[in-house]
Amino acid sequence: MKPAAEPLADQERIDRGKATIRKLVSRLTATLMKRVPGATPGGLTTAINRRKKAEAGPLVDNLDILRRHYMWLRRLETQLEDGPVPDYLIPEENKT
Repeated sequence: MKPAAEPLADQERIDRGKATIRKLVSRLTATLMKRVPGATPGGLTTAINRRKKAEAGPLVDNLDILRRHYMWLRRLETQLEDGPVPDYLIPEENKT
């Protein structure tokens, strides 16, 4: 019989949460590269992170804050599936 798994230490949960957020930002950036002409990966990542920080607060080592950032990114993902790309993700030179 296997011993019961120990619950993850808070720091490990924080590290996993941050890794999950980075992966989700990367996935959103890759999706947007196909939809936004003239966009660069760095520009899109910066735009996502700036808006996320403005709306969800700075990313700190706190599980509640990490959840808030994760949920913000999931809402953006849903928004992109259901509708147009938000203005803040379109490079200035492409806006008319």
